[in-house]
Amino acid sequence: MLTYETNGRSALPELRKEIRLIPFVCGAGAQISGTERGPAEIKKHGLQSALGSTWRKVAWQEDPEVLYEQQRAFYKNLPPLGSAERKQFVLENCRHVAEQVELAVKSGAMPVTLGGDHSIAAGSIAGFARAHDAHGRIGVIWIDAHADLHTMETSPSKTYHGMPLASLLGLGDKDFATIGGENPVLKPEHVVYIGLRSTEAEEDQRIKEMGIKAFSMEDIGVDETNDVFQEALDSISKDVDYLILSIDLDAFDPLDAPAVGSPETGGFNREEVLQALALLTQKRLPDMVEVVEFNPDLPGADKTYALLRDILSVTLNIPDPFITSSAT
Repeated sequence: MLTYETNGRSALPELRKEIRLIPFVCGAGAQISGTERGPAEIKKHGLQSALGSTWRKVAWQEDPEVLYEQQRAFYKNLPPLGSAERKQFVLENCRHVAEQVELAVKSGAMPVTLGGDHSIAAGSIAGFARAHDAHGRIGVIWIDAHADLHTMETSPSKTYHGMPLASLLGLGDKDFATIGGENPVLKPEHVVYIGLRSTEAEEDQRIKEMGIKAFSMEDIGVDETNDVFQEALDSISKDVDYLILSIDLDAFDPLDAPAVGSPETGGFNREEVLQALALLTQKRLPDMVEVVEFNPDLPGADKTYALLRDILSVTLNIPDPFITSSAT
């Protein structure tokens, strides 16, 4: 019988888990709105069918189109960045997605969270920790052009999508930092960055002081992407029980992911990362995957959606290419 091995054990039971697509219809954490429509457009493009198979069920936990219609009016006159109204709206969305992730995990499904902006992580990863009572035992690979390690005091833009990792580490606004409970969700030694190329001095200082491992684009040479992903996984695998991939599409070069709110030149090539993710997933299956910052209002939306779909196909769907390669 053909099996798929990870960490020396059969992964077939994990591969057969139902996938729950959990939408985050919030773009208020960013300077530019539009990502709030991302999950609804993802649904219209047919992601559920693209990821589904005869042996693995894929379902939307909530209908993103309904959720967006419920919140659509808020975006007609957005409160200013840094305002109490803007904070409350983002906070409510983060708390909601935390509840939805917790519900999915406790029902035995694998959560796949879809942004929306990256403020989602303050809620989604906190909800995962609550569901497993896994504070301090989660490894996170944060694939992003930005560090998202600001607090309101250090952020030049006052945008919440630049703060979620700080919240998960127990820093900054307590309303966000305690979504997962009183104790910090993550430990710095269990977090690794891949793809950084746009950070502020305050974030760089925090990364250094907290000892967070980071691979900037400058650190990744030609043909080294696979090795970096493997090293990143190895670096956070000690004393962790769960693995989460949090992937911001702006980690990719705008040529491959044009429809993102905060594009940065000099990013990843899609094929390099898809191959690296395939190899990483063969070594260890993620317990949750998150893809964020798809903005369907921007040029190149179809191309960016196709990248999002392929990322999830590689990290979740696993069957044919993975089973074929493991059999040869």
